[in-house]
Amino acid sequence: MLILRSKPRQYLTHILLLFLVAGCLPWLYHSRHPEMVAFRQAEQAFARGDFKDAAEAYSRAITEGLRSVEVYSKLGDASLAGQDFSRAVEVFRALHQSHPDNPVWTLKLARTLGVTKHYVQALKLLDRLLEQRPEWRPALIARARIRTARGEFHKAINDYKRALKEG
Repeated sequence: MLILRSKPRQYLTHILLLFLVAGCLPWLYHSRHPEMVAFRQAEQAFARGDFKDAAEAYSRAITEGLRSVEVYSKLGDASLAGQDFSRAVEVFRALHQSHPDNPVWTLKLARTLGVTKHYVQALKLLDRLLEQRPEWRPALIARARIRTARGEFHKAINDYKRALKEG
């Protein structure tokens, strides 16, 4: 009879320990990896379309030590989508300066400069990019949009035609 009483106690003790450990694991993870927690929160906010919170969480992940090109790029994307244009320009400019041969960062910087009406700077970047990749559709379309915004419709139409021709 004594054995029967101790078995349920053992099971209960094991169940309580399991719940205790399971309850502590997230706390331990959060305390040891705050950068990953912030990154996950940023990804979730971005997926919800809450770009301001996403940018803040990406920034927090960077501050906590998660310094990768991917995180900086996502910070720039979230800032741009959240209409924090000055931060987006700053992030994409830093990425472009640290990776000047990467056409993606050049394109993102040029697009962001175009959105902020810094057309001359954006066109210079796109012209240099198109010297290296003359028929790269994303750069042609970005340049056409900027030329449209500047009222250079004939040049914009030519860029759109080239982009369509390459499709």
